[in-house]
Amino acid sequence: MGKVSATNTDDTRIIAITVINPDPQQAQKVANAVRDLAAQHITQVMDIEAVNVVDSANLPTSPVSPSVPKWTLIGAAIGIIIAVAVVVIQHLLDDSIKSSEDIEKYLGISTLALIPMNQAEEETASRRRSPRKGKEKVVLGTDDEKARSFKSSDINKNTNNKNSKRNADGIEFMED
Repeated sequence: MGKVSATNTDDTRIIAITVINPDPQQAQKVANAVRDLAAQHITQVMDIEAVNVVDSANLPTSPVSPSVPKWTLIGAAIGIIIAVAVVVIQHLLDDSIKSSEDIEKYLGISTLALIPMNQAEEETASRRRSPRKGKEKVVLGTDDEKARSFKSSDINKNTNNKNSKRNADGIEFMED
Protein backbone atom coordinates (compact mmCIF):
# COMPACT_ATOMS: atom_id res chain seq x y z
CA MET A 1 0.00 0.00 0.00
CA GLY A 2 3.01 2.29 -0.09
CA LYS A 3 4.44 4.39 -2.87
CA VAL A 4 8.18 4.43 -3.51
CA SER A 5 9.93 7.05 -5.64
CA ALA A 6 13.55 7.95 -6.28
CA THR A 7 14.72 11.32 -7.62
CA ASN A 8 18.11 12.63 -8.64
CA THR A 9 18.79 16.32 -8.04
CA ASP A 10 20.48 18.26 -10.86
CA ASP A 11 24.30 18.20 -11.16
CA THR A 12 24.81 15.79 -8.23
CA ARG A 13 25.22 12.07 -7.70
CA ILE A 14 22.75 12.05 -4.80
CA ILE A 15 19.56 10.00 -5.11
CA ALA A 16 16.68 10.87 -2.78
CA ILE A 17 14.33 7.98 -1.93
CA THR A 18 10.79 8.79 -0.81
CA VAL A 19 8.32 6.24 0.60
CA ILE A 20 4.67 7.01 1.33
CA ASN A 21 2.96 4.57 3.68
CA PRO A 22 0.23 4.87 6.35
CA ASP A 23 2.60 3.34 8.92
CA PRO A 24 5.64 5.60 9.54
CA GLN A 25 7.88 2.77 10.84
CA GLN A 26 7.06 0.67 7.79
CA ALA A 27 7.88 3.62 5.53
CA GLN A 28 11.25 4.02 7.25
CA LYS A 29 12.06 0.30 6.88
CA VAL A 30 11.09 0.28 3.19
CA ALA A 31 13.18 3.41 2.47
CA ASN A 32 16.25 1.90 4.19
CA ALA A 33 15.76 -1.42 2.34
CA VAL A 34 15.48 0.35 -1.02
CA ARG A 35 18.60 2.38 -0.16
CA ASP A 36 20.57 -0.80 0.60
CA LEU A 37 19.36 -2.61 -2.53
CA ALA A 38 20.02 0.44 -4.70
CA ALA A 39 23.56 0.70 -3.32
CA GLN A 40 24.24 -2.97 -4.18
CA HIS A 41 22.73 -2.57 -7.65
CA ILE A 42 24.67 0.62 -8.39
CA THR A 43 27.99 -1.01 -7.40
CA GLN A 44 27.30 -3.89 -9.80
CA VAL A 45 26.10 -1.73 -12.71
CA MET A 46 28.67 1.04 -12.41
CA ASP A 47 31.51 -1.41 -11.64
CA ILE A 48 32.67 0.49 -8.57
CA GLU A 49 33.73 -0.77 -5.18
CA ALA A 50 31.36 1.15 -2.86
CA VAL A 51 28.54 3.64 -2.79
CA ASN A 52 28.55 6.32 -0.11
CA VAL A 53 25.32 6.45 1.85
CA VAL A 54 24.72 10.02 2.91
CA ASP A 55 21.87 9.50 5.32
CA SER A 56 19.47 6.84 6.51
CA ALA A 57 15.71 7.27 6.44
CA ASN A 58 14.31 9.37 9.26
CA LEU A 59 11.11 8.50 11.12
CA PRO A 60 8.37 11.03 10.31
CA THR A 61 6.66 12.57 13.33
CA SER A 62 3.53 13.76 11.53
CA PRO A 63 1.65 12.47 8.50
CA VAL A 64 2.45 14.06 5.18
CA SER A 65 -1.06 13.64 3.87
CA PRO A 66 -3.95 14.17 4.32
CA SER A 67 -3.66 17.55 5.95
CA VAL A 68 -6.71 17.69 8.20
CA PRO A 69 -6.81 21.50 8.67
CA LYS A 70 -6.30 22.09 4.95
CA TRP A 71 -9.06 19.68 3.89
CA THR A 72 -11.38 20.98 6.62
CA LEU A 73 -11.04 24.52 5.26
CA ILE A 74 -11.51 23.32 1.68
CA GLY A 75 -14.61 21.34 2.67
CA ALA A 76 -16.06 24.30 4.57
CA ALA A 77 -15.45 26.63 1.62
CA ILE A 78 -17.08 24.20 -0.81
CA GLY A 79 -20.04 23.76 1.57
CA ILE A 80 -20.54 27.52 1.85
CA ILE A 81 -20.36 27.93 -1.93
CA ILE A 82 -22.91 25.15 -2.49
CA ALA A 83 -25.26 26.58 0.18
CA VAL A 84 -25.09 30.07 -1.32
CA ALA A 85 -25.67 28.64 -4.82
CA VAL A 86 -28.74 26.71 -3.63
CA VAL A 87 -30.22 29.79 -1.94
CA VAL A 88 -29.60 31.99 -4.99
CA ILE A 89 -31.08 29.40 -7.37
CA GLN A 90 -34.15 28.95 -5.16
CA HIS A 91 -34.65 32.71 -5.05
CA LEU A 92 -34.27 33.06 -8.81
CA LEU A 93 -36.64 30.18 -9.57
CA ASP A 94 -39.30 31.17 -7.01
CA ASP A 95 -42.24 32.55 -8.94
CA SER A 96 -44.87 32.20 -6.23
CA ILE A 97 -47.13 35.14 -5.45
CA LYS A 98 -46.33 36.68 -2.07
CA SER A 99 -47.68 40.23 -2.25
CA SER A 100 -50.07 42.48 -4.12
CA GLU A 101 -47.17 43.76 -6.22
CA ASP A 102 -46.56 40.20 -7.42
CA ILE A 103 -50.22 39.92 -8.47
CA GLU A 104 -49.97 43.11 -10.48
CA LYS A 105 -46.63 42.02 -11.96
CA TYR A 106 -47.49 38.41 -12.94
CA LEU A 107 -51.25 38.48 -13.54
CA GLY A 108 -51.78 42.07 -14.64
CA ILE A 109 -54.67 42.47 -12.18
CA SER A 110 -55.03 45.43 -9.87
CA THR A 111 -55.84 44.82 -6.21
CA LEU A 112 -58.69 46.60 -4.49
CA ALA A 113 -57.73 45.99 -0.87
CA LEU A 114 -55.63 43.89 1.48
CA ILE A 115 -57.39 41.98 4.25
CA PRO A 116 -55.19 40.89 7.18
CA MET A 117 -55.25 37.18 8.01
CA ASN A 118 -56.47 36.19 11.45
CA GLN A 119 -54.29 34.13 13.79
CA ALA A 120 -55.96 30.75 13.09
CA GLU A 121 -55.72 31.14 9.30
CA GLU A 122 -52.10 32.21 9.62
CA GLU A 123 -51.15 29.10 11.61
CA THR A 124 -53.04 26.81 9.23
CA ALA A 125 -51.41 28.41 6.19
CA SER A 126 -47.93 28.15 7.68
CA ARG A 127 -48.40 24.42 8.31
CA ARG A 128 -49.59 23.74 4.76
CA ARG A 129 -46.92 25.67 2.85
CA SER A 130 -43.90 27.83 3.43
CA PRO A 131 -44.48 31.08 5.31
CA ARG A 132 -45.44 34.11 3.26
CA LYS A 133 -43.82 37.52 3.47
CA GLY A 134 -47.09 39.47 3.58
CA LYS A 135 -49.62 38.02 5.97
CA GLU A 136 -52.75 39.29 4.33
CA LYS A 137 -55.40 38.19 1.88
CA VAL A 138 -55.62 40.04 -1.39
CA VAL A 139 -58.94 41.27 -2.76
CA LEU A 140 -58.80 41.44 -6.53
CA GLY A 141 -60.38 44.13 -8.65
CA THR A 142 -63.33 43.30 -10.90
CA ASP A 143 -61.83 44.90 -14.02
CA ASP A 144 -60.74 41.54 -15.32
CA GLU A 145 -62.62 38.37 -16.31
CA LYS A 146 -60.07 36.23 -14.38
CA ALA A 147 -60.70 38.26 -11.25
CA ARG A 148 -64.49 37.91 -11.54
CA SER A 149 -64.31 34.14 -12.00
CA PHE A 150 -61.89 33.86 -9.09
CA LYS A 151 -64.12 35.95 -6.82
CA SER A 152 -67.27 34.03 -7.73
CA SER A 153 -65.62 30.64 -7.10
CA ASP A 154 -64.18 31.92 -3.80
CA ILE A 155 -67.56 33.29 -2.70
CA ASN A 156 -69.33 30.05 -3.65
CA LYS A 157 -66.91 28.04 -1.50
CA ASN A 158 -67.33 30.21 1.57
CA THR A 159 -71.14 30.42 1.60
CA ASN A 160 -73.09 28.55 4.24
CA ASN A 161 -76.50 30.04 3.44
CA LYS A 162 -78.53 27.43 1.51
CA ASN A 163 -81.36 29.81 0.64
CA SER A 164 -79.22 32.22 -1.34
CA LYS A 165 -78.56 32.20 -5.08
CA ARG A 166 -75.82 33.88 -7.08
CA ASN A 167 -75.76 35.20 -10.59
CA ALA A 168 -72.73 34.99 -12.94
CA ASP A 169 -71.16 38.13 -11.45
CA GLY A 170 -71.19 36.68 -7.92
CA ILE A 171 -74.01 38.86 -6.60
CA GLU A 172 -76.04 37.08 -3.96
CA PHE A 173 -79.85 37.05 -4.00
CA MET A 174 -82.02 35.77 -1.15
CA GLU A 175 -84.98 33.47 -1.84
CA ASP A 176 -88.18 33.88 0.08
